[in-house]
Amino acid sequence: MCLALSLVLTGVARWLLARLRITLEFPVLTYPSLAALFSFAFWFALFR
Repeated sequence: MCLALSLVLTGVARWLLARLRITLEFPVLTYPSLAALFSFAFWFALFR
């Protein structure tokens, strides 16, 4: 559940960054890091 939500939020963040025309230097590192951050945040919030 947490992983699925984090992947969806990472996709939304990618879409938002593209919409705002913000370029990233290292997208290979940024998007997996965002997915991990969202996943850990959901896990911490939902499964305390």
